[in-house]
Amino acid sequence: MREMKTKILFVFFVIFFFGNILFSQNNYHKISEAIDSEPIYLINDSIIGNKQIIEKYKSYIEEISIMHGIQIEETKYSNFKGKGVLFIQLKITLESKGQKELNTFFGLKENSPVYVDGYSIANGSYFISVESIQVAEIIFPNKENKLESKALNIIVSPKNK
Repeated sequence: MREMKTKILFVFFVIFFFGNILFSQNNYHKISEAIDSEPIYLINDSIIGNKQIIEKYKSYIEEISIMHGIQIEETKYSNFKGKGVLFIQLKITLESKGQKELNTFFGLKENSPVYVDGYSIANGSYFISVESIQVAEIIFPNKENKLESKALNIIVSPKNK
């Protein structure tokens, strides 16, 4: 019964987010390659994941909460206002990589900007679930993205949505 409630709650939140994302402002600290189709899935307070991870580990979900739109403006998650944040607490720890580790792996300076789905994750305390990484791309500065140096953009949401 609890698993069924968790599934229903999860579906509700995804539908709720999708509707709100379409009508929210989404121009805060993002690059032109931004993907707005899904919220940021923040697992265990610091790991960025995706819907597929949550579906895979749904039996380990302890708690789910959401933050979007105006609620998010005055928080440390304000950069994700255009996407919203789905907070998930899991009973397990996921394998993840930190921003410095990812930058070094891709030959960038440790402090190079890192984006997830085109949104800046300037806070160095975030990690990215290894299983969630679909594409990693180096973004070069240009007039459109207004970057000052090369940046890493990690795609965790499907691009075809």
